[in-house]
Amino acid sequence: MANETMPAQKEETAQPPAVKKPRMTAPAAIATIYSEAEVAAMSARQYMDELVVPTLLRALASVNKERPVDPIEYLSIYLAKEKEHKAMEVEQQEPKASTKEEKI
Repeated sequence: MANETMPAQKEETAQPPAVKKPRMTAPAAIATIYSEAEVAAMSARQYMDELVVPTLLRALASVNKERPVDPIEYLSIYLAKEKEHKAMEVEQQEPKASTKEEKI
């Protein structure tokens, strides 16, 4: 009798639940350079949101996609490559900034 009053449960579908994508204030391709003073003045939330979380989200998404046997090693390699990539972006942006200063 108790089964008659309970609504029928929906069958589970094979589709995973929708996942919200993180909101980013700036595109990932644009590296913002902060001074030590600016970083020190940031709140913990702002520091994590702008400097740490975007990179970690990309790294974790890559781990999930690739499914390596040793995810910690994979993450360390991914983050080392990301650091090199960011250093190259900074080098490319610096000459542009110096040429603007020279014109003034």
